[in-house]
Amino acid sequence: MDDDFDLGEQLHEDSQQSTEKLIFDAIELSKTDPGAMYEPEVLEALQHVAATDPAGYARYRADFKSANKNNSVTRLDKLIDAFAGGSKGDDTKADKLVELLQERGTFFYNKAREAFVSFERDEHIEVWPLQSTGFQEWAGYTFFKELGKTAGETTLKSATDSLSGLAKYDGEEHETFIRAAQYGKGYVLDLCNGAWSVVHIYPGGWEILKNSPVKFWRTETMREIPTPTKTGVRGVNDVLWKHLNILEEDRVLLLAFILECLRPETPFVIAELIAGQGCAKSTTQGNIRDLIDPNAVNLRAAPKTSEDIFVGAGNNWLASYNNLSHLSAPMQDALCTLATGGGFASRQLYTNFDEVLLECKRPVMMNGISSLATAQDLIDRAIRFNLPEIAEYREEAILQEEFIQDKPEILAAIYDLFAQTLKKLPDIVVKNPPRMADFTRLGEAMSQVLGHEPGAFLSLYNEVRAQAIINALDGSPVALAIQDFLEAHPLGLNQVLMKDALERLEEFKPSGEAWPKTPRGLGDILRRTKPGLKAIGINVIFYARTKKGVQVTIEPIPFFHEKNKDQNQRTPRTPHTPETVTTGVSADKKWCTLENQCTPDIHQNGQHTPNVHPTYTAENRMVMGKGVHSVRGVRQNQTQIFEQKKDTGLNQSTPQENADVEYF
Repeated sequence: MDDDFDLGEQLHEDSQQSTEKLIFDAIELSKTDPGAMYEPEVLEALQHVAATDPAGYARYRADFKSANKNNSVTRLDKLIDAFAGGSKGDDTKADKLVELLQERGTFFYNKAREAFVSFERDEHIEVWPLQSTGFQEWAGYTFFKELGKTAGETTLKSATDSLSGLAKYDGEEHETFIRAAQYGKGYVLDLCNGAWSVVHIYPGGWEILKNSPVKFWRTETMREIPTPTKTGVRGVNDVLWKHLNILEEDRVLLLAFILECLRPETPFVIAELIAGQGCAKSTTQGNIRDLIDPNAVNLRAAPKTSEDIFVGAGNNWLASYNNLSHLSAPMQDALCTLATGGGFASRQLYTNFDEVLLECKRPVMMNGISSLATAQDLIDRAIRFNLPEIAEYREEAILQEEFIQDKPEILAAIYDLFAQTLKKLPDIVVKNPPRMADFTRLGEAMSQVLGHEPGAFLSLYNEVRAQAIINALDGSPVALAIQDFLEAHPLGLNQVLMKDALERLEEFKPSGEAWPKTPRGLGDILRRTKPGLKAIGINVIFYARTKKGVQVTIEPIPFFHEKNKDQNQRTPRTPHTPETVTTGVSADKKWCTLENQCTPDIHQNGQHTPNVHPTYTAENRMVMGKGVHSVRGVRQNQTQIFEQKKDTGLNQSTPQENADVEYF
């Protein structure tokens, strides 16, 4: 009897070992043969394990998934159920749809734990979020082609919910991108065409790739960037500027802004286009966006809330706002957050505690009739472009048709410039850069590629920043009163109560202007304008609250005027370049010339080189208000308030010429 028991036990152990070996062999084979797990003997073995050892079956199931991401464990479950005489015919439409889509696509999630699918179609790879219209259309199409039936809304929703969970818990994590992505030492841009091809821009060149090396996803409103065309015709930059109404002295800044929009890893500057009616500011902004991130609606209306800003930015690469008249303080803060990276949080539903996080970093453009950036934080991130008046109007339809025809050549020239700028970038060092240091370094590299002197871009950018600060102060009654007060009382106010400061400054209040009614209101204004006042030589110091109240000091910065004396006695802009600057082109080409410009003197090797342009006058650019005073180191119509050191802090190498590349 004991012998019979020992024999039965031995046979059971032999059978169990045989089953384990069969399954282990199938797991190994499935790494290269997804059908190995569906062989009848393997299914029989797995069905036996599922019936006798559910925990062991769960482990085998996980091993099959780890061996090959294309192994469909959901289909395996159903086949084992059918093999055991289960209800195969009772599968729902949603179950069948899940099975079909898992066979044809790869489901994964990104760092925000959003579910995505990638699948091959017409010899290219497409990537869609599971909550997108693109995925829903693909799912419905697949179901109909396979079964000849339509998948209803309930079926699609049930399948999407199941696949979303499978993507997040069984899938892998991958980084996803919209429109632009960093790749190696260069960048890739999604052309958003039917072939899902991309442009790969790297130091020294660019190329069109059939399949993207990164996972780009799209929204329904994104539009195609036409394939760039290298025509070999020099001077294509002349074509660009006939479509953009930008002052010649501002063009190098706009080119830097366009290139910076293609670098998603850096903080973005904000472009502010200001002009009166009929100056083509909307057309100019729309065309700029068409070169970066074309959309079904290139120009959006003013957002109503901060949440609107992040919702719109989440589905667009470039945030573009048209005809703004005013930006509230919260709106300006939100734009700063959007340009440098951040997010917005709110309750998902009032019935639960889930939180919706809207996080992104996007380049921003906006236009209006009057200045929009008034908060110092936004001013420091923005570049203001004052558009000139148009001498002659043409039909909109004709202009758009010409722009569409010229766009492939313009894009090729932009990518050429970006590639050569990336090649030059490692050689550029900027000492003591302004706040937007990445943009400054890129702009300086681009400027040298264009043939301009080292330090030229930094000087131009500093001058534009200075003008923006002065414009903001000129619109502040308190800032104007402080400047007038210090003219009459050069020693300023030394550690006085805020209420006493309010009384003293009120004597110099501009007529008809809004004025703070309380010491607290004055304190809030002083905190907001403190960076701007410091830039023009006025120091504001706050002290800890006492029993009597908050104390403040408002005084001139010692020796500020002497430090800036040389700059204040000169026209604020000297030319960045000789009258004609070319890179790899004949001398008669003038499309990289910045005529009628002035920047501060550039000091190189200890030598002072003023190099003043004979035809430039400050009035060509500056539109100054009544509150700018020379005693603070800033003269009327002269805005050089950033000290220029003899050591420019920039690499002094000469840009390398390339006769095969068309520059701006």
